[in-house]
Order: sequence, then structure tokens, then C-alpha cells
Amino acid sequence: MVSLEKKMFLLPKRLFVVKNKLFVSFNMGNIPRDMRVTSTILHLPLLKSVTPINAYMKEIITAWNEKGIKVGNFPTCSTVKQILKCAPMQRELVVDITPFGKKWILSRKYNHGIYIELEKKNIKYLENNPPFLIVDTV
Repeated sequence: MVSLEKKMFLLPKRLFVVKNKLFVSFNMGNIPRDMRVTSTILHLPLLKSVTPINAYMKEIITAWNEKGIKVGNFPTCSTVKQILKCAPMQRELVVDITPFGKKWILSRKYNHGIYIELEKKNIKYLENNPPFLIVDTV
């Protein structure tokens, strides 16, 4: 039997880094409306660290752009904060964000992206090595 599952690789539509803070959004508009999202996995490259670090993730709930962030107009984020532990020498943070992906597909007006803060780490390297999504659909 042929599997109907499809994987889509998505690079950021918008990405902005301020010290240890990342604002990133993905264009999910290319996913056909008749496809059902079964999973949405975020892959965030990490630099090797000899100590464990915490990553904090929230959904961005208002519109934003790079120009606004540069002048201090940060978007509003959800109050729900997910705390993610990164082990020493971990090269990538992999996070299941399926609830966000499903919501973003249902209504594009909710798709403002994700805010991630890496504790005490400069993450400017993400501008040249961006995070990406793997979206599974059927």
C-alpha cells in the first residue's frame, strides 16, 4: 500500500535575532488546504556548549516585523512558556510544535511565529544557519 504521508521542509519566512532572542515565522500557506497536518517539528541548530542551557519558547500572538523590533517594538507573546533543556554538547534542539502548526493551517491570521530565548547565549549564528520546520501531512 502506498503511503499518503508527505513531508514538507520549511525555511523561515521571517527571522530576527536580538542577542539571545529569536523571532521566527514560517509560511504555511503552501500547504494545500485539503491536507491534514499530522506533525510539525521545529529544528533549531545549537552551538556546542560545555554546560547545559535552558531554552524558553512562546508563541507570538501579534504581527511583527524586523524594522519594528529594531526600534524596540516587540510583538506580544503568549503567556504559556515552554522550558526546554539542552544538554551539554547538544547540536540541535528538536521541538514538537504540532498544536501551533495545526492552528496556523486552520487560520493564517494566527500564524505570527515563535519566540525563543536561549539562556545566556548569543544566537546571531542563526541568521546564517536558520531553524527549519518539518511538517508531516496526509
